[in-house]
Amino acid sequence: MTALLWNCSSFAGTIQIPGVDFVSAPALAVRAISAMNDKWTIFISEFIGTALLLLVGLSIVILDFGEGSPVIRLIPDEGIRRLIMGFLFGTTGALIAVSPVGKHSSGALPGEIATTLRRCFFPFYTPLWYTWRLRFRVRARSAGDFSLARTALRFAKLTVLHHAHMQHQVKRKQQNSKMCLVCGLKNPYGLKGAFYELENNELVCFFTPTEVHQSYPGRLHGGITTAILDETIGRAIMMRFEEIMWGVTVEFTTKFKRPIPLDQELRVVGRITSEDSRFFEGTGELLLPDGQIAATGHGKYIKQPLEKIADFDAAEQEWKVTPADHDPKTIEL
Repeated sequence: MTALLWNCSSFAGTIQIPGVDFVSAPALAVRAISAMNDKWTIFISEFIGTALLLLVGLSIVILDFGEGSPVIRLIPDEGIRRLIMGFLFGTTGALIAVSPVGKHSSGALPGEIATTLRRCFFPFYTPLWYTWRLRFRVRARSAGDFSLARTALRFAKLTVLHHAHMQHQVKRKQQNSKMCLVCGLKNPYGLKGAFYELENNELVCFFTPTEVHQSYPGRLHGGITTAILDETIGRAIMMRFEEIMWGVTVEFTTKFKRPIPLDQELRVVGRITSEDSRFFEGTGELLLPDGQIAATGHGKYIKQPLEKIADFDAAEQEWKVTPADHDPKTIEL
């Protein structure tokens, strides 16, 4: 009878038969449990990382763009708020990647990418200069993986640059009048602004100032700048009502950032930032042809139907939508 010799030095023992060496059932169980634990660790790490990224990301979006958010009043420039949102969202992903959660879920995020993220973001979050000299000892599994990491980061950079200017669908064009300084089409000294409602609930005005609108030679008058900002923000309330609703200005603040040229098509973007049953507030920016912000405005308005503001006859004032061949279907902002 063949003698069985047990190696009982641990629970995960082996059975030894002369000429045969195989793993015992307890050892197989231990290994199976270990493998299962590893899979659950990866799964839980992936779940936590994704949940954190979504939680923080959605919170940032709501804080930066949610109706009534104080951030909109503090930072009226939407481009800056988008930049902050992208930085915080990307930084959150980077911190998750270099955290213990990211290390356990390295199957989804190659170690080379995590290392690159460490090198890119870690110095921003340390108060001591010496940490700039820290070196991360992570071995690249292959030259191909390292190239993949660089390609992924380049793609991310191109994606950010691409979305810095986004195309927005035009929902409809708003009415013009006859003699209004801003939108009057028959006012010889008017700006003849064209107003377009966008899918993102912003209002865009296109206009081309001429020498009759100047202050210093070749420069748009600051009062005209305020007027076009005020008109665009005030008109934005029309997007929320089926009947014609207007905003009567209660207070308005303009900040001038750059000289505004004449004889070039300019854009003003306006939006509502807060609203109650009687009042609303909004912000707007006047954009130069290259997209730079030349002036910003913030206004508070009281809601009023047009017939209560003045003796208004729509037919006499030629208050109507006037289509034009150059009306855009999309607008890049």
